[in-house]
Amino acid sequence: MQRILIADDHRLFADGLRFLFQFSELYEVVEVVTLGGEVLPTLQRQSIDLLLLDVTLPDLPGPEVARSVRAFRPDLPILAISMETEAATVQAMLRAGVNGYCPKTAHHADLMSALDAVCGGEIYLDPSLQHVLLYPSEPLPPVPTEEPVYRLTPREQEVAHLLVQGLSNTAIATRTFTSPRTVETHRKNIYAKLGVHNAVELTTRLLQRA
Repeated sequence: MQRILIADDHRLFADGLRFLFQFSELYEVVEVVTLGGEVLPTLQRQSIDLLLLDVTLPDLPGPEVARSVRAFRPDLPILAISMETEAATVQAMLRAGVNGYCPKTAHHADLMSALDAVCGGEIYLDPSLQHVLLYPSEPLPPVPTEEPVYRLTPREQEVAHLLVQGLSNTAIATRTFTSPRTVETHRKNIYAKLGVHNAVELTTRLLQRA
C-alpha cells in the first residue's frame, strides 16, 4: 500500500481524493496539508511513499516546495496536480524535480495511470500536456559541446508528440496520413537525433530539452 501525502489548499478536492482512495487496494491518503511549509515537517514525522503537490499553494510556489522536497527525499515520487496547464507552469514544475504533472480535470483512470507511472519510476505527463515537451515557452538551455544540437523537423515533432502518447506506428500513420513504414523511418530518425532507444527515454529526453 502506497502512503500518500496531499498538499492542496482546496479541501473539497483533497477530500474527494481521500474518498476516492478509500476504494483502492494500492493507495491510501495518510495526511492532507494546505500549506507548502507543512510538507517537509510532515515528511519528517510520517512514512510517505508519494506526494501529490498542488502547484499553487497559499504560502509557497509549487516549484519551491518541489525543490525542497527533492533535496530532502531525492527518491520520493512527486506528482504535481493543478488546474493550471500553461506551458511555463508545467515546465517550471518539471524543472523543479516532479515526476509527473496531472491536471485536476483528468479522469479517474488517468490519475491512477499517473500514480502508477511515477511510483514505478517513470515520468508522467498527461496526454493533454504533451505539447509542452515539443514547444517550450522559454529558450532551450545551452547544450554541452560534446552533445551536438539536433533539430527535429516539423513532421518529426508531430510524430514524436504521438509517440510519447503511446500510439503505434499504424495509429500514427492514420493520424498523419502516411504509411507505417514512413512512421518507422521518422521514429528511427527521432531516436537517432535525440540519442534514445524507446518511448520512455524519448519522453525523458524531451523533458530535459523543455
